[in-house]
Amino acid sequence: MLLACEYAKTFPAFHQLKEFDQRILLSQVVGMILILLQAFCSLEQKSEKLIFPDGLDALSFQLTRFDHRFEDYFRENYCRPIALIRNCGMEKQHYILMKAILLFTPGLCDLSPEGQKIVDNERARLCCCLHRLLISQYGEAKGVAKFGKYLMMVESFVRFNEKKRSHLEMSVILNKVVMTPLGDEIYLKRHFKYNK
Repeated sequence: MLLACEYAKTFPAFHQLKEFDQRILLSQVVGMILILLQAFCSLEQKSEKLIFPDGLDALSFQLTRFDHRFEDYFRENYCRPIALIRNCGMEKQHYILMKAILLFTPGLCDLSPEGQKIVDNERARLCCCLHRLLISQYGEAKGVAKFGKYLMMVESFVRFNEKKRSHLEMSVILNKVVMTPLGDEIYLKRHFKYNK
């Protein structure tokens, strides 16, 4: 999670945002970035299910910790993102651009009007880069079709992220998970708690 926050700082557009807008943006997108990162790394390891960078089989680990009623949730969130990126034929260059696009895809949130404009402009710029890359690699028809798949994938990642957030909120209530202050602010959107 910390690395995803540091990743955001590498973008000049992120630094154009006011601090409060930065916090709101991160609370919306860090989860999606982590889901994409973990899914792409798992795909590179030729795994059908999520493998954490340290080699831990995330699905098996979670299924031993939680009641069987959560199995559908874990199977969807730990296997479906990998299937989506595999079906799109995601390559490393596409992954890099998609990660940047996700950073600037906060969905509905309370960004200031100035912040929303900065985010929208950066997302449009990044989408244009991906679009041009895909057309240069696959030609007009295939490139546009692949670009459409990637845009639809973004919506899926927004849904995965919201499900993950809901699950974490419930897990905190049930004392199954203890969140760090950063996780509390990012995942549980408690960005007001740490304002000075």
